[in-house]
Amino acid sequence: MPNPEEKITDAELEVMEALWAAAGPLTLAQIKSALAEKNGDTTKTLLRRLCQKGAVAQEKQEVYYYRPLVVREELGQFRTRRLIEKLYAGSAKAMVAALVAHDQLRPQEVEELRRMERRTLPAGTDYGAVQGLRLEAREKLNAVRPENLGQAARISGVSPADVAALMIWLER
Repeated sequence: MPNPEEKITDAELEVMEALWAAAGPLTLAQIKSALAEKNGDTTKTLLRRLCQKGAVAQEKQEVYYYRPLVVREELGQFRTRRLIEKLYAGSAKAMVAALVAHDQLRPQEVEELRRMERRTLPAGTDYGAVQGLRLEAREKLNAVRPENLGQAARISGVSPADVAALMIWLER
């Protein structure tokens, strides 16, 4: 079965947002109240689809309770990777250049990107355990042992999506 992240629609994403915002599992009524613009049948249909896709779990107690199986950060990472691949031929650098060219980045954000590039990678990291990295990237990173994200980004075989996965991993 493909990744559940691959098939989550924008309407389903609204349901996922309600589930992620909750402290625990929610009932249909609780989800409906969080989604003021959706009627009950629409919400029920979206939940059924999310369950079929493996993105949401349904548990029967006195009523059905729903909880997310997909982590928000993983969905964000997946969608970012897809955006970079589809619109920028796999080049995060091209995406950032487009943002800069169209004045979408403030000077503070450019400086933050520079700081991120210099961000140190922990010595002795087992890149095989980092979620979201492709096999080739794991092998190259374990062989080269870069000191920071900038060095990792310059390794042949490490894609911009892999660097994004490293950045997310460092934030955890």
